[in-house]
Amino acid sequence: MTRKCLAALMLVLASIPAFADQFTGTIGLLEVWKNGNVAFSLSGATTCNSQFILNLNDPGTKNQYAALLAAKTQGKAITVHTGATCIAAQGYGGSYNEPLYIYVLD
Repeated sequence: MTRKCLAALMLVLASIPAFADQFTGTIGLLEVWKNGNVAFSLSGATTCNSQFILNLNDPGTKNQYAALLAAKTQGKAITVHTGATCIAAQGYGGSYNEPLYIYVLD
């Protein structure tokens, strides 16, 4: 391959999010904060503080929250793919799992 092709390939691979963990279970806690953040717990999650955070200003938060509400009201399990590190809740700190993708299961 030429150097240009290798450089382009490296850029593409660098833009793909790395998954650290995958959790599947039902939603326990679903907490909407005054500042617009949403915290939730999932049966079986053990990293960070065993909770996930959707920060208000993150892209996709409203869509992920809608998926959580649908799963919670229907009693369906979800699968959550998380980032490689624990993150802080916007405006509060702490240590939470960062959901990259949320799948509502049948």
